[in-house]
Amino acid sequence: MSFVRRYLVTLIGWTVVLMLAFTALAAGSPAGPAAALPASAGLALVLAAFPAGIVVSGEILPDGPPLRPAALRSFGLLLLGLGGTTLLLTGFLGPMAYARLAGDAADPVRALTLVELRSAIREAEAAARQVAGLDPTTIGNWLQVNTMTWEFFVRVSAGVLAGLFGLLGLASGFWARRLPGPEWRLTQHLTLGLVLTVATYLSNENGFEWIVLQAAGPVPFAGLFSLVVPSLLCVGVGWPTVLEVGAGGRRGDGIDAGP
Repeated sequence: MSFVRRYLVTLIGWTVVLMLAFTALAAGSPAGPAAALPASAGLALVLAAFPAGIVVSGEILPDGPPLRPAALRSFGLLLLGLGGTTLLLTGFLGPMAYARLAGDAADPVRALTLVELRSAIREAEAAARQVAGLDPTTIGNWLQVNTMTWEFFVRVSAGVLAGLFGLLGLASGFWARRLPGPEWRLTQHLTLGLVLTVATYLSNENGFEWIVLQAAGPVPFAGLFSLVVPSLLCVGVGWPTVLEVGAGGRRGDGIDAGP
């Protein structure tokens, strides 16, 4: 399928560009920019899924009949693979590389893999509950637990976000073809991409600063806030997209089972 190659080329290209940007931003980090590179690759994959979905939208969701279920299935498999790769980078390879490259400057929480992080959360939570029996209102009792839990769910969310960003890119490309000119299409893509990027960043940061740092009890949901805006957009944009694509298929002569 030609769109698979185009999708992967676009995805890799944008990922490289974004990783270079992240490396430049991490230049002043005590651990050095190289230490954050593997985990940054996972974040870059999430963001790159959006323009990659736009590029192949016309081949997967054509303007008219016939429908292309085989292409949709292949795209779904691509997104599953992308989510798994992102989770592997953010949850395992990234932390291991970070711990090795950062050395003594490594943040102890960021250096843990998902499996190690989950085990550390259980131990810290048991200790916090024991202390909370004496002083249940002390924020410090839960700060370590909530920080690690936030880190755990932020990493897990990255795998889901990759799929959501890819689907929104597909939908954005589909609806942009109905706009009158290329400048309006570009404006739509840039606006939606900016909204997704800013909303994801702010939801993670605000979830940590406003909830994790202030909570006097367990708040595992704080690390999942980044999923809210993309999920709502997927529902809001996805539903009319499905209806429009379905209506186009019914107007046609049949369904094309091939790519």
